[in-house]
Amino acid sequence: MANPGYNLSVNVIGAKELEKAFTEVGDYAKKVISQAINKTAYDLEKDARAKAPHKKGGLWNSIHTDRDPGHLARITGNNVEARVGTNLEYALAQEKGTKGMTINVKNGRRTKFGRTKPYTYTGNIPAKHYMRDAKTDMKPQLTSNLQEALRLIVTKLSTRGAAL
Repeated sequence: MANPGYNLSVNVIGAKELEKAFTEVGDYAKKVISQAINKTAYDLEKDARAKAPHKKGGLWNSIHTDRDPGHLARITGNNVEARVGTNLEYALAQEKGTKGMTINVKNGRRTKFGRTKPYTYTGNIPAKHYMRDAKTDMKPQLTSNLQEALRLIVTKLSTRGAAL
């Protein structure tokens, strides 16, 4: 006796209508994916802050999610991007560590007159890897957020298809 097989066949009726539905759902897809990226970016910022060394709070306070005017994620063509980081000069030295590296700090120590005085530091700072570890921790959540976005897009497509 032959093994029973399963056949799946699809007849596409109204290909032009289907193409139109895909075009219309494109903006919705970008919006939903952007929301998934935004959620992950905020959580990445929070996790990086928790992992960052914060003796005085400067580095901790500087970690932020860049914002495009009115939006968190940037949408360029089919690319959706959100950036989490810091603009502090010493942040990279804290992240990757230093081995005999010279760090020139422009606005460093305060004088008794309230002004800041530049200084140079040479030494060995152990790597903290706060951003790398936070990014690694967010991979499963990013996957989950994008799966949810895909579920919403497929649901939108299926309801559009029922209306055609």
